[in-house]
Amino acid sequence: MKILFISNSNQPDYLCDSVYHGLKSSFGKEVEAANDMWYMYDTLLENERSYLYGRGFTLYGLLNSDLKVVVSFTDIQKKIAANYYTYIIYGSIQQCSLFLETVSQHYTADKIIFIDGEDRIAVHQKLLKKGFYFKRELANKQASVYPISFAIPAEKIVNAIPKKERDWAINYPGKLYTYVHQTEASYYSDYQASKFAATFKKEGWDCLRHYEILANGCLPYFKDIEECPAETMVNFPKHIVSDIKRKIEGNTPIPETEYQELVNVLLDYTRTHLTTQALIKYIFGIVKKDSMLFKDNSDNELPVFKQDEALFKASHIDDALKRINKPDKTLVHFGISSVQQLRYLRTGGLTVYAHSIFKSALNLQWPADIKFNINSDFNLNGIKADVLVLDMTLSYQEDVITYMQNILKLIHRDTKVILIIPNYKSLSTVIGFLKNDLKFGRLTLAKGSQVNFYSRKSLIKFMSSFNLIYKNSVPYDFDESHIVKRTLNKLSKLKYFTCKKILMEVGLEDE
Repeated sequence: MKILFISNSNQPDYLCDSVYHGLKSSFGKEVEAANDMWYMYDTLLENERSYLYGRGFTLYGLLNSDLKVVVSFTDIQKKIAANYYTYIIYGSIQQCSLFLETVSQHYTADKIIFIDGEDRIAVHQKLLKKGFYFKRELANKQASVYPISFAIPAEKIVNAIPKKERDWAINYPGKLYTYVHQTEASYYSDYQASKFAATFKKEGWDCLRHYEILANGCLPYFKDIEECPAETMVNFPKHIVSDIKRKIEGNTPIPETEYQELVNVLLDYTRTHLTTQALIKYIFGIVKKDSMLFKDNSDNELPVFKQDEALFKASHIDDALKRINKPDKTLVHFGISSVQQLRYLRTGGLTVYAHSIFKSALNLQWPADIKFNINSDFNLNGIKADVLVLDMTLSYQEDVITYMQNILKLIHRDTKVILIIPNYKSLSTVIGFLKNDLKFGRLTLAKGSQVNFYSRKSLIKFMSSFNLIYKNSVPYDFDESHIVKRTLNKLSKLKYFTCKKILMEVGLEDE
């Protein structure tokens, strides 16, 4: 069986990553990826793990890098057209719909699987007949939509009940002063040494914490478990956990023998039903059972998705490279985390110097006609960039003036400088302010917090202070989660207010 796994792979996504871990653990190299899930492999550097969401606990840095198969943009298209793959799985369809039109042309719906792990309950109605649609936060039973939940790697489950030293775990969701664990071992030991641990619904009902508590031989006190919709967390042992909740709230003593029995029952249940490999069995069990319901996908049109970010960036970089009138061209790229877009470049005879804050993210597979170099600083031995990309880096520079002075040393008169920034003057930021949420949308994986905030107008002014003249800009990454936002997005006069990010080109001289 050959499987193509499609996701943007920009940063961790618990359901997407649970499915990917289960697929690779079950089928190894038979699973190919459209993008490099670099944070899933044992090449993840330990000093970078803590910057991942959830400090990189539980799901990350586990897979043997020998199992990695990342297919080039051109080869993926050829393989899809040739029906090379048995199944095509979209790991996070709300975030990445790469190749969907081509996939729908060459594959029947019974061979396409969509995973929707978003907290919001809305689904893409037009996709329900295009493939198997698995929804995490499923509020009500819905035709052609299948429930799905998080999962945990089997190797994270304790073999026996650990010795208990206290009644309650230190970690308490939402109380930040209890978030004292800097390592996974410390975090797990908290649950292992405790009889009980609190958990409850936050943004969504499903949470990796529920599974971590069970896997470490601790009983969960799930405060609002009885309010969880029937179609959400369908594989979770709600009945047992509900009974534990009632006993705790009723001050009903749990004798030691009963406690041990409960923990063992839940550990066995976790090993059987809640591992990432069990998740894959669940998915393919449904696919095989209901395959006859999804034979034809030609009778309904595809929804309109926002353009894939990696392709969007790559197309603009390629366009800039085409305007360089020389045969051998040099691209210098500085990024915060993912450099996936560089894999989609179509310009041949290219030398790339790539820098990422995350060194683990640079272990990519490249097209044969691109010479790839990893650079860790601004010293390129006198080499000047024909195209220079600053992908989300400006917002994170504490000494942005010195940073820009170093950038100027890498460019010549005709260099095309591409800037990608979070849009500070955006609707989502304003809404965040009104909600007292100053996290600016968590738009990218980073090692620190944003310290510089730009709008289109302020960035143009800032660049001009370094004699870099504005050429053009494109707003992108629009929030499509609500009908009001979708309506505002269509108004051209508001596009720099409704977009989350801006791509801008500047240079030393007018063309």
